[in-house]
Amino acid sequence: MSDYEEREPLEQAASRLRAGDQVFTPAHRWETVDTAEHVGDRMYVQVATRFGRKTCRWRFESWKAYPVLPASYTAREPKARLWDGGRHLKNVVAAVWDWEYSVHQGYHLAAAFGKTGAGWEVYDYGAGVPAALVAQGLTKAQAVSQVKRIARERAKELGVAVDFGGAQ
Repeated sequence: MSDYEEREPLEQAASRLRAGDQVFTPAHRWETVDTAEHVGDRMYVQVATRFGRKTCRWRFESWKAYPVLPASYTAREPKARLWDGGRHLKNVVAAVWDWEYSVHQGYHLAAAFGKTGAGWEVYDYGAGVPAALVAQGLTKAQAVSQVKRIARERAKELGVAVDFGGAQ
């Protein structure tokens, strides 16, 4: 990303608009982008938006930055998701959240933490406050398996879908 494109967190060039993004239009309101296509030798972006039941068409200069809320930032259906801190952080968290990258803002179901020389500890957050220690001295694979099992049980109790991504 060039310095020109990094004006403010919610501004981006019209050439980068995608379906599902929300853009602040010349009508001074946020509208959801249905389509965005280049016209006029890529000088302009023809954008079709929705505002309630209305459909509007706008022509933006492709290089000019506009206030945009990317589709990835808008709320999604809350699901139980798994977050792995990797080798360096040594933690795995299963939580309910509505955006794939906001685990720290979510409702925690279960977690596992790696202790140097002592294996992994698994905690159940649904059993009360503070979180209950369920197991310790496990390998990472055993800990992740147990976190997933607990998270599935808690998600079922809450009536929330589970999305651990990939094979489960």
